[in-house]
Amino acid sequence: MQERKLAIKPKADPEKPKPTATKPPVEPTRKPTTATPPKPKPEQADTSGQPKRAATKPTSTRPPRPATKPQAEPTIRPHQELTPSTDRPKNPLTLVSEKPAKPRNPKPQRIKKAKGHKKR
Repeated sequence: MQERKLAIKPKADPEKPKPTATKPPVEPTRKPTTATPPKPKPEQADTSGQPKRAATKPTSTRPPRPATKPQAEPTIRPHQELTPSTDRPKNPLTLVSEKPAKPRNPKPQRIKKAKGHKKR
């Protein structure tokens, strides 16, 4: 069967070149360039470290900053008032080993429920 298929197929002529579609070469698009180079930022150009003009007085006056931050005083708010400890009796702390042991009763076995109406 396969021999028959091979015999039916016409062989391509190796002398004939395959037709290829040729496209014209595309030039890469270029960004427009400016004639003058960009100016450097004044922060980079200024290396002397001194201001160019004299400092002026600020328009608004502020009080001088304190050397240390003011500490807030601890205050007791009404909802945080302490209750006197004499009202309630103090219970001594108990260790875990002193707790009464719980009786270990096995769980009761489940009782089978009566079968109800089956859904159709």
